[in-house]
Amino acid sequence: MDLLIASGYLPAAQRVSIELDAGEPYFLQGTPRALAQRASEALDAAGSHCPRLTHGMNDWTWPLVEDAFRRGHDTRVGFEDSVLLPDGRVADHNADLVRAALALRETVPPHED
Repeated sequence: MDLLIASGYLPAAQRVSIELDAGEPYFLQGTPRALAQRASEALDAAGSHCPRLTHGMNDWTWPLVEDAFRRGHDTRVGFEDSVLLPDGRVADHNADLVRAALALRETVPPHED
């Protein structure tokens, strides 16, 4: 995030992707939600008002999908991120993951500015 902010390109950004994964190559430490919060706060502090897309991989997929809904960010799901549904079952199709995300969205309180 620091490199993006220091680059000078942030004011021209149309959307920022906050993609978090505990695995290679970054080996992030902390919880997915705390790291998403830190990234959002850094963007806010830098004056960024562009839309954000928050998503994660593997075990971080569903906590970050929920976090994206809570913050009013865009999100995405698909086999490239995780093959598991929120309950741990293996999805048969990408559409199963999308349906699960839509169902999750219904349980998350509306975003407040």
